[in-house]
Order: sequence, then C-alpha cells, then structure tokens
Amino acid sequence: MKKIKFLKEYMRKPKTLGAVTPSSPQLIKKMIKAIDFKKIGDIIEFGPGAGNTTKALLNKMRKDPKNDFL
Repeated sequence: MKKIKFLKEYMRKPKTLGAVTPSSPQLIKKMIKAIDFKKIGDIIEFGPGAGNTTKALLNKMRKDPKNDFL
C-alpha cells in the first residue's frame, strides 16, 4: 500500500521525489553496509524521498547528544 501512495505522490508532483518507488530495505542495507559508524561523527544525506534511508542511518549512528535534534 505504501508503494501505491508513493507512486501517486510522484504522479501528482514528480519534481518533489527522487524516485518512482521508495528504496527497499535490502537496497538500504547494501548502501550503508560500507560505513564504519564507529569512526564517523556526521553524515550528510541528501535525497528527496520517504525518509527510509535517513531512518536507517540514524538507527546505525552513534548515540551522541549532538544528533538528538533528528
């Protein structure tokens, strides 16, 4: 159902989303697999979408007071 809603939003405003469907959990895992979260302090992620990649990154990042605003 989420994919249908995503596609409808894309059709309504194609310039607001960067893809026709949201990234799959498998794709997101592959994308963030190489990141050494123990050594990294900040991540800048740009991509108009549903926020699935952002949520995955935040879940993997160190718990640090400066990241509490997200």
